[in-house]
Amino acid sequence: MIIPLGPGGGADVFTRALADELQKAWGQPVVVENRPAAGRILEPRLCRGGARRLHNLCAVDETVVYNQFLFKNLPFDPDKDLQPIAHLFFNTLALVVNGSLR
Repeated sequence: MIIPLGPGGGADVFTRALADELQKAWGQPVVVENRPAAGRILEPRLCRGGARRLHNLCAVDETVVYNQFLFKNLPFDPDKDLQPIAHLFFNTLALVVNGSLR
């Protein structure tokens, strides 16, 4: 299971707990690999690429959707190369500015 964030954060802790449960249910090892780099472009590419692709799960966030509008040549097409299978958790984001700018 590939995570686009560094270890120790909320998404990492949650995903590792999920991996433990999947391992119990499947009777196979589920390895979690943190890959925080490249504007979160690397991780979905790893999920779809190579002979291992049928065994890779990716815990992605909203960047998998909006990166297609920010970068001209992504190494993957999120609509064609990735298939969502579960909504894991909800994260609220807010845009804020210094209060003196009102």
